[in-house]
Amino acid sequence: MNKKPIKFLPQSSSALLNSKYIALKITLCLIIFAMSITFFPHVKVKAYTPPDALRVGIIYNSVSSNPITFSAPGGVTIYDSTGAQTYQTNNSVNITMQKSALGGVDAVIDGSIVASGVTDLTFTPNSNFLALSGISYRGSFIVNRLSTDGFNVINKVNINDYVQGVVAKEIGASSPTEALKAQAVCARNYGAAHLNKHSKYGFDVCNTTDCQVYGGINTETPAIIDAVQATSNVYALYNGALADLVFSSSTGGYTEDAQYVWGGDVPYLKPVDSLYEDKNKSYYNWTYEITPAEATTKLSKYGLGNITDIQIIAATPRNVTTQLKVIGDAGEKVFKLEACRTLFGTGLKSQAYTLTKEGGTTTTPSQIMAIDKDYETQAVPSNPSIITSNGTQPLTESVIAVITKDGTQSIPGVSTPTTSGVTKFVFNGRGFGHLVGLSQEGAIGMAKAGFSYQDILKHFYTGITL
Repeated sequence: MNKKPIKFLPQSSSALLNSKYIALKITLCLIIFAMSITFFPHVKVKAYTPPDALRVGIIYNSVSSNPITFSAPGGVTIYDSTGAQTYQTNNSVNITMQKSALGGVDAVIDGSIVASGVTDLTFTPNSNFLALSGISYRGSFIVNRLSTDGFNVINKVNINDYVQGVVAKEIGASSPTEALKAQAVCARNYGAAHLNKHSKYGFDVCNTTDCQVYGGINTETPAIIDAVQATSNVYALYNGALADLVFSSSTGGYTEDAQYVWGGDVPYLKPVDSLYEDKNKSYYNWTYEITPAEATTKLSKYGLGNITDIQIIAATPRNVTTQLKVIGDAGEKVFKLEACRTLFGTGLKSQAYTLTKEGGTTTTPSQIMAIDKDYETQAVPSNPSIITSNGTQPLTESVIAVITKDGTQSIPGVSTPTTSGVTKFVFNGRGFGHLVGLSQEGAIGMAKAGFSYQDILKHFYTGITL
């Protein structure tokens, strides 16, 4: 067998090839890195750093002329607007706040002014808490003056102490341990995600349902303290960024996509089932009835006149109403997204409902015609849908523009049948709240079924990490 001779490259040629190979590897690495930045800009390398404390509004925008009084059972240290200490006592005292002659705030103890602040005063307890209106709070109080001559009382508190005051108010102290832990993570994430929500009043979050209900020390239990401590420093992230873990009381079996409630697409707030809710609870299913006269009163600010009809004109596949038309003898208005729940105040418990009408006469509008796949002419139904780039959408416009060989032409659209002479509108719905994110009743049911808090959170929030 003839063999080809083996050729050895000179040492200089081998070194040249090796250097070219190394250069090629470096070039490829740089290309891959550049592509990762270009095509995956949402990936965050920097670790999330949580806040140490929150400022919680306890009394805010108060224009009451009555002074505000709170107590310091173990004594108090007071700091002025510059941070300088102006007063200190280890005795149990009651402190009354009043307007100062210079437009700031005065702290009064036993009838004497012990501290004054140009804009605010900070009160730090020498023991564990301060008390206001029968509620005890960890952390310190900041009291500032408003331009309206009222006061803000702000509780600056460690974030875990804040969470301990939220959990019972939101999900109930008797909930199973894993549900308490899930709620603790939700409360911690929510507080951290809404820093400066109420910055115009000088604090981050309030103590009501506009943010999260916060009850201070009074609502803490050993089980809640254990749940908060067991999840201390646990945050839910999506692609490395803090997730906004919104939640509602119950959903009646299904959560909803955030875009159909608030209008923005949030990748971790997608619809999922909530199969472990107690079907016997009050708002798993509900009914709300309202007469045209009652609807007229509730909606008087919109100038629609006497309400004659209400129509659901768009909804998700899970019967969550996204457009609700209200017709009056002086006009009509289409309520969209979350307004489909709130237009009657607290009457409608969620957006997930169907609507029936008692009494009245229904008028069906004339129908447009279409040619089907067999080239037969068919009447278009009263609730048709069309396929768009965003999926199937209900067709509800009164005038439709179509493209013909002669250009764009307008034809009569499809409208919902109108009912006149209605005596009552009946809404049959499910769930209580906005239906987005965690269902508290669902979390309780899952915990009872043996799921961990991690299981619960990852079920309701698509794609998060803890």
